[in-house]
This record gives sequence, structure tokens and C-alpha cells, in this order.
Amino acid sequence: MKSANDDGDDDVNLCSFLTLLLKFIDEHKKLEGNV
Repeated sequence: MKSANDDGDDDVNLCSFLTLLLKFIDEHKKLEGNV
């Protein structure tokens, strides 16, 4: 059961990472649009 919980934590970390990555890409696109 512990491994299952660890996998869940990994999924949450991955989702958080992807969310931050999308935000970073969105901000980068905005900067390119201003140039």
C-alpha cells in the first residue's frame, strides 16, 4: 500500500511540474508576442 501512496505523490509532483511548465511556456509566448 505504501508504494501505491508513493506513486500517487509522484503523480501529484508530475502534475505540478507540468502546470508550472505550461505557465512558463505561456509567459514565454507573451514575451515573444510583445517583441
